[in-house]
Amino acid sequence: MLARSARSLEYRLCCTTLHPRHAFSSQAFLRSEAAASAPAGSNSHKSPPKSPSISDESEHWKRTVAGDTPVQLDKPALNTSISTSNVEAYLESLMRSGQKPTLEDLSKFQPRKRIRPLSSGYPKLYNDTVLSIDRSFTFAQLRELAKELKLFNRSTNASTKAKLIGIILDQSWGMPHPVEVERKKKEDTAVSEREFPVTSEELFLLLGKDGSDLLQLSAAFDARIFLKPSPLALRVQGPPKQLSKLGRYLAERKKSITSEIFLPPSNKGIRADLVQTVSRLAGAFVENLKDGQVRIAANDPKRIATAKRLVTCAANLESLSTFTSTLAHLAPPPELYIPPTPPNNNYALYPHIPPGKLPWTIGGASAFRARRVGHWLSYDNEGAGVTAGLFEKEGHFKSLKAEEVGLQSFLSSLNQTPQGHAREIRASVGHVLFTSLASSGQRSSLVPPLPGSMPFNSILEWLDNGKGRTTFVPSVPPALLGKVPTTRAIAHRLVYRYIPGAVEGSPCPPSKILEFEIVREHAATTPDISLEQLEPGEKDLDTAELSGGARESRTMTSPTALLSYSKRGEEVGTHLLLPDRPVDVHLTVRDTQDILAEETPTEIQEYVSAWAGYFADEHKNSVAPRPRPPQYLGFEGVRYDLESSVLVRSCAEQLPNPNSTDIFAIGQESPPIYVTLENATDLDTDNRVDTCHIECTDDWQLFIQQLDRLTLPGPRAALFESPDHDTFA
Repeated sequence: MLARSARSLEYRLCCTTLHPRHAFSSQAFLRSEAAASAPAGSNSHKSPPKSPSISDESEHWKRTVAGDTPVQLDKPALNTSISTSNVEAYLESLMRSGQKPTLEDLSKFQPRKRIRPLSSGYPKLYNDTVLSIDRSFTFAQLRELAKELKLFNRSTNASTKAKLIGIILDQSWGMPHPVEVERKKKEDTAVSEREFPVTSEELFLLLGKDGSDLLQLSAAFDARIFLKPSPLALRVQGPPKQLSKLGRYLAERKKSITSEIFLPPSNKGIRADLVQTVSRLAGAFVENLKDGQVRIAANDPKRIATAKRLVTCAANLESLSTFTSTLAHLAPPPELYIPPTPPNNNYALYPHIPPGKLPWTIGGASAFRARRVGHWLSYDNEGAGVTAGLFEKEGHFKSLKAEEVGLQSFLSSLNQTPQGHAREIRASVGHVLFTSLASSGQRSSLVPPLPGSMPFNSILEWLDNGKGRTTFVPSVPPALLGKVPTTRAIAHRLVYRYIPGAVEGSPCPPSKILEFEIVREHAATTPDISLEQLEPGEKDLDTAELSGGARESRTMTSPTALLSYSKRGEEVGTHLLLPDRPVDVHLTVRDTQDILAEETPTEIQEYVSAWAGYFADEHKNSVAPRPRPPQYLGFEGVRYDLESSVLVRSCAEQLPNPNSTDIFAIGQESPPIYVTLENATDLDTDNRVDTCHIECTDDWQLFIQQLDRLTLPGPRAALFESPDHDTFA
C-alpha cells in the first residue's frame, strides 16, 4: 500500500515537472493532498492518524460554499496542521526550482463572468475565487505579484495570505469583500440626522434663487434637508456617509463667502422692501446697516459688484423720485351727456397691471393708476371732448399745488441750458403708478393707498404732502406691439449718474450724467424683426441675433468694439399724468455735449479694449469671461456711479399719415409721427424694458401734436397700420 502511494506521488511529480505551469493551478492542491494522505514513517507500531481524504476535503468546501458552515476568509476553513502546510511546502519546492508565476497566471483565476456585488450569487463567486488563488500560490508569490500590480504599499500591511488575496481582488479586479459589501449596504440604507448651524447670509446663499440650489444640494447628497428656525440651522436626514460629505461641503461654502460694506451715493440705505429684491436679482445677501451703509455678502465677487450697482440704482431712483416734478392734464367736463346721468368729474386710483413685468424698483408692492371714474377708455366713450386734445389746448395742465401752468414754459424753467450744450426734450409713453410709502412690499393688495373717488385736486394734494410714491413704467402702445421695424441697431449702453444734494421741498437741481455706447464693428445686417421676437436671454453684443429660422449667417473678419458716442450733460424729468387717457407720459429734458476722444475716461477706454479682446477671442472659438464695466468714474472732479449697463436694440419708425376720418385730419393733412422703439436688456439681471419715445426738434407745436395722437385711445391705432409692413399676430 505504501509502495503504491509512493509510486503514484513520483509519477505526479514527474508530470508536474514536464508541465510547470500546472503547478499554479488548483490541481496542485489535489496532488499535494494525495501525497499527504500517505502515512509518514514511524518506529512505533501504532498507525499514524488518518489525514482527511480528497473526497472529504471536497465535501467540506462544497458545504462551505453552499452556506452550511460559515467561511472566514481571513482564517480559511482548512486543516492548517496538515493540508495548508503540505500545500505551502509543495509550492515552495516549485519556487526553489526557479519557476515563478506571472500576472498572466494570476489573471486566469479572474472570473470571466462578472456579478454585481449586491447580487445573491456574489458571495459564492468571491469565495471560489479566493480558494482557487489560495491553493495555487504561496504568500511570497502573491507578495511579488502585488508589487507588479502596484499594490506594494497596501500589500505590505497584509499580515495573512487571505488579507493579501482580498487586497488583490478589491484593488485590482474590483471585487470587494462580501462583508464589506454588506457593511456598505447597511450604511447606505441607514438614516441618520444631523444639524448644521447657519447664519442668515449663509442660509440665503445656500438657498439660491427660489431655493433651487438647496434642492439640488438635497438631490446630490441623497438627503432630506429641513430648516430649523430657532436657532437657525439645517436639519438633514440621510446616510451617515453622505452627511459627512455634506458637512465638508457646507464648510467649504462658508469659507468662500466674502462680504463688503458699501455706502450708496445718497449716503443712506435702500428701501426695506427692495432689500430682498436686490438680493434675489444679484444673487448676494444684502442688508441695511446704520449710518446709511449697506452690507453685501456673496460667494462670487461678480455678484457683489452687481449688488453694488443695483443698490446704487435704487438709491438714485429714490432720490430722483423725491424731487421729480409732476404735472397733470385734466380734460374739461363733457358738454353733452345722456340724461339723467350727469357727467362724473371724480377720479380714483385703480389697480394696474402693465402688459409686461413691473420694474424691480417697485418691489412687491401693489401698483395703482389714477383714472376718471365711470368712463371706459374706448373710442365710443372718449372722443376729443372727453380726452381733451393737447394740441388744441383743450383742458389745462396743473402742478402739485393745483396751479395751472403752461407745459412749454414749465419745462423751460426746470434748467438753463449751459453754454456749448444742446437741448433735447424727449417724451416716453408709459404709466405713472402710485404706491404707498408705508407698503412693506411683501404682500399685494387691491386697496389703494388713497381710497375712494375724489376730485383730482385731492390726489395732487395727497402727492404734494409726500404721502404717496410715483414710479414711471415705460411701455409700448398696443398699436405698436406688432410693428415690424425697418432698421435695427444694437449697442451696449452705459449710464453713469451723479445727483447733487438738494434741500427737500425745493426744486431738484438737474442730475449730471455720462452716457457711452459701444458697438461691434462690421456687424452684418439682419432680417426685420418685431419687438416681440427679441430674445431676453441674448445679452452679449455677439449673441444678439435672431433665433430659429430667422438667423442669418454673417461673415466678418477680426471683429472689434468701438465707442460709438460719449456724452456728458444734465438731465431733469417730469411726470405728466393723463388720467383721461390710457397712457401717461414722462418728459425728459437733457442738455448734452459730446466728450472728445482725449477726454474719455481711462476706465472706459480700457473697458472698450476689453470688449475688443473678447470679440477677438470669440472669433477664435475660445472661451473668455465677459468684461464688466467700472462701478464708478471720476470725471472733472465729480464721482459718477454706474446706474445701468444694458444691451439696447433700437429702431426708428416713421408712422404714416392718418386717414381723413381721423378727428385731427379734418380739413388738413397731419404730418407723420416719428417714434423710436427700444428694447433694453440688463446684462446682469436679464430684466427687459420696452420703450417708445418721440423727440422734440425745433417745432414745439409739432411735438405736442404727435404726442397728442400717440396717447389717444381707441381704434385710431389703425393709423399705425401700413400695407407695406407685415404685422405679427
